[in-house]
Amino acid sequence: MNSQIFIFSIIFNLCVAHSVHHHGHHSRGEREEDGAYSPRDTGHFDDAGSHHGEFDHEAILGSVKTAEEFDSLPPEEAKRRLKMLLVKMDRNKDGQIERKELHSWILRSFRMLSEEEAQERFEDIDENKDGKVSWEEHLEDTYGGTIVDDLKQHEPNVKMLKDDKELFDTADKNKDGYLDKNEFPLFSSPEEHPEMHDIILNHTLEDKDTDKDGFVTFQEFVGEKAGSHDKEWLLSEKEKFDSEFDKNKDGRLDKAELLSWVVPSDDEIAEEEVVHLFASADDDHDDYLSFDEIIEHHDVFVGSEATDYGDHLHKVHTFPDEL
Repeated sequence: MNSQIFIFSIIFNLCVAHSVHHHGHHSRGEREEDGAYSPRDTGHFDDAGSHHGEFDHEAILGSVKTAEEFDSLPPEEAKRRLKMLLVKMDRNKDGQIERKELHSWILRSFRMLSEEEAQERFEDIDENKDGKVSWEEHLEDTYGGTIVDDLKQHEPNVKMLKDDKELFDTADKNKDGYLDKNEFPLFSSPEEHPEMHDIILNHTLEDKDTDKDGFVTFQEFVGEKAGSHDKEWLLSEKEKFDSEFDKNKDGRLDKAELLSWVVPSDDEIAEEEVVHLFASADDDHDDYLSFDEIIEHHDVFVGSEATDYGDHLHKVHTFPDEL
């Protein structure tokens, strides 16, 4: 097999691996076609506008496992346990949930979801159970044993693998060649850790900034894809570039704008979820959610699902001061 065909086959396998690797149904970490990390709420609504309630349940419960376990509870038990959560959510103890309280709770749930996923992935990848993940264990888990040796021989030729290695080395804070349980989340979900954003930005500039001036124009943004799409797609991308990404309207994306594009804001997603939940349950339109309103619409918040509730309560004693 000549080298070009071989490298193409490696890249194909890497792309397939990355498309199925890392994350559950509502987690981040996968990359969109344009290179941005997929938003946390991908799949909340599909292209046809159909709503999938799993995201809402996880945003309240802070755990995929917990949301799945809720399926085993009868509605009355689910309501009882949901009411216990509302007491925790109601920070000012006035018997109703304000938008700010719900927003803080959802951000907390997002962090818990990320921690849960990172822990699960760490345990899966740590094959020898020594409490740390090596680069080789990552390769084996991500790309499969049949091509690991070939990957090692051709690492310089595969940018995706090179980027992965740079992320791994950056997450390895103590530079011992391994990722422990505290370091691994930085590698598993770099978009969620500000200390990893510089390297994400560098990778984005390497991919997009063809003239190396530190900015990304629309032509660089669409790149070679422009030749394989119709005019309607091009106009749609231009509208998105101008209205969503180019905040200062200078026709190019600076580093802050690039980062805003590549790393979707959890804060914005949480705010959108607050709007959605209030629209679903604020029956008297007073801009508060009473406990009774939430319990009445418990299927929106937790479905008929149940929780390993003791574990959840023990993990949430106080809210961070910054929320």
